[in-house]
Amino acid sequence: IKTKRDECSAMLFREGLRGPLFMDYRAVPDAAWESHPLALLTKTKFDVRGTPFLIAPGAHFFMGGVGIDRTGATGLPGLYACGEVTSGFHGANRMGGNALTECVVFGDVAGCNAARHALAHRLPSGSPVVTRGGVSQSTPPRTVWRNLRREVRRIAWEFAGVLRHEQGMNQGLHALAHLRDELDRLEPLSVRERIACQDVKSAIFVVEAVLKAGRRRVESRGAFIREDYPDQNDDHWRKHSSLTFDKVENTYTVDYQAPDA
Repeated sequence: IKTKRDECSAMLFREGLRGPLFMDYRAVPDAAWESHPLALLTKTKFDVRGTPFLIAPGAHFFMGGVGIDRTGATGLPGLYACGEVTSGFHGANRMGGNALTECVVFGDVAGCNAARHALAHRLPSGSPVVTRGGVSQSTPPRTVWRNLRREVRRIAWEFAGVLRHEQGMNQGLHALAHLRDELDRLEPLSVRERIACQDVKSAIFVVEAVLKAGRRRVESRGAFIREDYPDQNDDHWRKHSSLTFDKVENTYTVDYQAPDA
């Protein structure tokens, strides 16, 4: 079910495509600033009461993620997860306040079970120790990695953002493939550059997964809005999307599970 928050985000996104969008609080009565939530804004240095300011919807939560069981275990033995990195808890949307509760509850569950697993599966003696090598001269310059990260963010916002459609998602996948080819031509020469390179590769992987899963779901549901399929279709799409990546074949497989599965 779409909430007012979803409708507001979609409206702001559409209007933002036409040009800058501003919030103007100058007509708000003085009494309203004495109570929550406007009272919080009075503590900022910026004059929100007297100056219109630029606004846009923000991506502040990721409702997809790694699948876990009741113990917090993922499909990789020894790896446990909780919170926003996992999926399935919130469904098509996240109700306000649920995120913190989810971290508290499943953080305890995953942490305790991870500790039990670690005690029962000791690392073998002589396990390799990872050490950091010396830092070499940076080539390419650090700005290259920043620009690549910035481009991934642009692709995510434009093609996997508040409003989506098939043509745009296909464009996004094409842009990511081009970006990956560009990344493969670069050679990180230092520890810092290797970290930056893996960071960009991980971002590309996640956005590509979002686009491929989103392209298959031909409806709109909760915070997931497709302009080319604006209606919610419970007869065919009341189910969880599950995306599997085959590292050998370098391919994604999308299948679906009933909500009670």
